[in-house]
Amino acid sequence: MVWGIAYSYGSFQDYHEHNPESPFYGNSVTSISAVGTLVIGCQHFVPLLLRGFTTTYAHLHRKMVMVSLVLSALSILIASFSTNIAMLIAFQGVFFGITSGVLLTPVVLYLGQWFDKKRGFATSAIFMGSGVGGVVFPLALNALLTSVGFAWTMRVWALAQLLLNGTALYLVKPRIEPSQSHKGLPSSRKELLRVLLPGDLRPLLSPIAIIYFVVIMLQAFGWYIVSLYIATYATALGFNSTISTGILSAFNASAIIGYLVTGPAIDRLSFTLAMSVSCGLCSILALLLFGFATSLPLVLVFVLTFGAVGGGFGCFITPIARDVAESTRSDNALQFLCWMFIRGIAAVAGPLIGSALYRPDVVTRDVKDEAV
Repeated sequence: MVWGIAYSYGSFQDYHEHNPESPFYGNSVTSISAVGTLVIGCQHFVPLLLRGFTTTYAHLHRKMVMVSLVLSALSILIASFSTNIAMLIAFQGVFFGITSGVLLTPVVLYLGQWFDKKRGFATSAIFMGSGVGGVVFPLALNALLTSVGFAWTMRVWALAQLLLNGTALYLVKPRIEPSQSHKGLPSSRKELLRVLLPGDLRPLLSPIAIIYFVVIMLQAFGWYIVSLYIATYATALGFNSTISTGILSAFNASAIIGYLVTGPAIDRLSFTLAMSVSCGLCSILALLLFGFATSLPLVLVFVLTFGAVGGGFGCFITPIARDVAESTRSDNALQFLCWMFIRGIAAVAGPLIGSALYRPDVVTRDVKDEAV
């Protein structure tokens, strides 16, 4: 319900760009794509930015999450009344991104409490949930958008957000109950900084961290461009919205295979080798297939293979965080949140750069040339 819906934004993107009934039809590709990229980015940013607060006031986790649940549903409801793209970016993009990022925080924080040796598998299970959502939600969103329109689709989503996420969050509990001792407001500048700042970030300047930074940025750039634009690309090729949505669902479904394989693999094998293989195969597939995929069979071959070999890459955050923490003698949980944040930077920057480079008229012209 958090990352799954974010990875399904391609359905909204395709609807706004190509359906005249959309209230945002005619807006630029960059402004429309900004909504989806901001949601994904904020969801990756918030857990790190909240770490100081959640560490100091651990006993307030549940209250914080429940308030954010209500606010996230409210932000979607308000977005349903949007009449201009700026309002949509503010409420469906930024405000929903921040509040849903808060919902992720306890899941991320409790991961280390429940899992140690099998943490890679546990991480893959979490990401696999986003893959399942990425299969179901595009189909559901496309059906709603074409039948009841944008506004009522958002209202149905707001209700589902409240009910389904509320149930899930009720079941998420820490293994170690936080101290119930009362902690008041910060009484000094030092205490205030401890609440506001996530912790010591200097380990990110170590040589090994810089190498990982480059790898994660490059991989996430390419991954999120495909994730957000594959439905739009398919529509530009001449496919209808149902087929374009199915292609997006197929892409997210193939990512589940990546999660299933990658998580257990990094618990048993060299994660750097697995990461190199994943990056290498993704690069080859993008080079040899994506630019030439102008027919449905080729597009499906690309999304299924690219999704399978690159889908589990998010699982590598766990061993990367552990490796940097051990080499720099820093906190493992903090490192995990840092690498989530870094991946979020790429998730925002990549699609925005991609939208500036994307030319649907060129895609359409290439298809017509092939037909001739």
